Amino acid sequence: MERLKPMAVFSFIKFLIGFGFLIFVHELGHFLVAKWVGIKCPQFAIGFGTAMVSWRKGIGLKFGSTEPEYEKQILARLLSEGKVEPGTKFEDIDNQLKDDAAEAIGLGETEYRLNYLPLGGYVKMLGQEDMDPKARSVDPRSFNNKPIWARACVISAGVVMNVIFGFLFFILAFQIGVKFPPAIVGGVLPGMPAATTYAEGHEDAAGYQGLKAGDKIVSVDGKSISEMSDLKVASALSDGETPLVLKIDRPGEKNELTYKIKPKPNFAMEGLLGIGVEDPRTTTVGSILQTSSAYEQGVRADMDLVAVNGKPIENYGQLVLALNALKGQPGEFGFKSEDGKEVVAKLQGSPRLEYGGDGLDQNLAGLMPALMVGGFSEKNSALKEAKAEEGDLIANVGGVEWPTLMMLQAKLKEVGDKPVQVTVMRDGDLVDLGAITPRKGLLGFLPDLYLEKPLVAQTLPNTPAADLQLSSGSSLVSIGGQKVGSWGDIQRLLSEVKVGENGEASVDVSFMLNVAGQPIENKQMVLDTAAARGLANAGWRITNQMFFDTLMLPVIAKNPIEAGKLGMVKTWQFTVQTYQTLAGLARGTVGISNLRGPVGILEVGTKTASRGYSWLFFFLGLISINLAVLNFLPIPIVDGGHIVFLIIEKIKGSPASPAVQMAALYVGLALIGMVFVIVTYQDIVRIASSIF
Repeated sequence: MERLKPMAVFSFIKFLIGFGFLIFVHELGHFLVAKWVGIKCPQFAIGFGTAMVSWRKGIGLKFGSTEPEYEKQILARLLSEGKVEPGTKFEDIDNQLKDDAAEAIGLGETEYRLNYLPLGGYVKMLGQEDMDPKARSVDPRSFNNKPIWARACVISAGVVMNVIFGFLFFILAFQIGVKFPPAIVGGVLPGMPAATTYAEGHEDAAGYQGLKAGDKIVSVDGKSISEMSDLKVASALSDGETPLVLKIDRPGEKNELTYKIKPKPNFAMEGLLGIGVEDPRTTTVGSILQTSSAYEQGVRADMDLVAVNGKPIENYGQLVLALNALKGQPGEFGFKSEDGKEVVAKLQGSPRLEYGGDGLDQNLAGLMPALMVGGFSEKNSALKEAKAEEGDLIANVGGVEWPTLMMLQAKLKEVGDKPVQVTVMRDGDLVDLGAITPRKGLLGFLPDLYLEKPLVAQTLPNTPAADLQLSSGSSLVSIGGQKVGSWGDIQRLLSEVKVGENGEASVDVSFMLNVAGQPIENKQMVLDTAAARGLANAGWRITNQMFFDTLMLPVIAKNPIEAGKLGMVKTWQFTVQTYQTLAGLARGTVGISNLRGPVGILEVGTKTASRGYSWLFFFLGLISINLAVLNFLPIPIVDGGHIVFLIIEKIKGSPASPAVQMAALYVGLALIGMVFVIVTYQDIVRIASSIF
């Protein structure tokens, strides 16, 4: 495994301290209120299990627990005073005698400890045993002898502290300033609802099909939004049946446009519901591959794109419009660096294909391109060790010819950890790489789409392309009598096909079959209205080897009062969203796979902390609110479950029977344990697959 970078370790430590602080303030809430209502608290602990270090007044700091020394000194005092007989066990001594002896010696009644298993914390209170509801104490300072209102205050105090400190963390974050992508469309995923839905009152008008780059999203379901995350959350937490009503401010339009868009599973977001809107972009080059044509012509990271074919470009939306106008044809793209250096590169757009079928396979009217090796995972790439090279095309895996990404994943899942025969195409020749053993279900390469030549790997069933009956690995030669040299040509020529009054359009397609003799055949592809509209609205991107920075606008409070207002808004917003997420789990629109456990939270928290203290404080505020909500759910063993039993006790005049409490306890433990195991396993697998 690659050594962790010092900055990553530092970010991990920062978040771990912050997360530990959230646990501390939660338990501190329980502790302070318990002391306030007069409950004896023998332990205040962060973590579970045995003590790593502990501190107690009169004994001080020591490794392990102070409990043995505490008991030893009290026994010695009571023996010397003749108040107990030799051989008396500590637990058999009256609590009042022990308290009096501790006070006389100067020992504190509470042990403050840090335990070995850092998965939470607890306050041990006399008369309260979560794992033994039958345990009772006659001591007037015990939990069970306090009135219901006092016990309810103690139990609720942890949640209240998390809400308060979540609010305070948001204030800190906004005092420093947090950058968010604004609610401006950077692009839309082809085939997703944001690309196919028409604006109300403009049905069948091509210019109003789908959201456009540069559109400002004013509101969602009547609620004003300013951040792209607001739209994504609204989509992910919707019921999947009711369309979202979006009000759009589009450059060049006098009036706001209304789009009613129904979310659907977005495989680019782990299957969460979405409408397919991408974050806004700047015109600043964030990264660029050194093997790209743009790099060879002098384009570098941090340069700004300033013109296309001599026309000034001021924002990313204008760039998208320029690319769509070029339709994949070469153009002159002007770049400028901070020191004034100017570069003009001759580039052409790449087609943005549609998502089709049941997953991530991309296509044009059912035509699907071949998979290409775009790179290798940094460590332990089975494909790289088999002498594969960047740019190789995946021609055959375990007998599956020219597999798409979904077909490849299905085959690797089928073979498991058994060797599978792999053949690639390199410079037009087939190269047998032999039997390769997948590692954790992966071959260890970065999949890309081969768009330079019109090679068709597969066709989707029930699409216009299916009727061509192409064999896997065939190549298109011409469309409508015009020569085809790349997938850009395929998208451009098919997008120009016009549908007749009968709702269909036919176009002649010539192709070379991937069979013996490579015969060339001609057939007609029939496009219906939906397919033709989708192609006519198909988008373009500058290249898949150069990436522009995400547009991030800072949210900075002018003063502490404004920071407090922003903090209140975010506190309420995330509280509601947490409950909506739980509702989504119940509906099935949010899956267990979308959740993160302690391991996943540490991973995300470490990445967030690396972005600066404002983001660390913001994320800690978010986690604190989540802890408050989850702890107050009516599940046995968490705070909300205890409140439910107090309500039952208030209604019936006596506590629920120990048998009922134990049954509820086991159900709660089983539920929490099951979720914990599942999300932790998913977190570990996901992180491991990104490393190995």
